[in-house]
Order: sequence, then structure tokens, then C-alpha cells
Amino acid sequence: MVLNTSKGIVLVDATWDDKLANQLLDMIKKEFKKSVKLAIITHHKYDRIGGIQALMDQKIKR
Repeated sequence: MVLNTSKGIVLVDATWDDKLANQLLDMIKKEFKKSVKLAIITHHKYDRIGGIQALMDQKIKR
């Protein structure tokens, strides 16, 4: 889920892997002209945390 707020984008859960996460982050930046400021990870299953390294690489708060 992507939430567009006045302070930036909030991403709920990462994706299956870093490649998909990077693609999602690029699409968000193009569509909203904002970067992700915060990621909320709802639980530890792979479909939610697989792309967490990509979030960490871009210094997105979790």
C-alpha cells in the first residue's frame, strides 16, 4: 500500500525482493514526484520483508 501524505509517501510493507522494491520505489517517485519517507512493515513473512534491503539502502525509515 502506498499512502500519499502532505509530508511524503508512506509505504506499507516491502515487496518480495529488492529488485521489485527498487522498481516500486522508482514508480512511486515518477508518479507522485515524492520519495518514500517511511515504510511500515506489518509482519515478518517473506512477501512483506523481501525488499527491506532496498529500503535500507535508500535510508527509508522503518
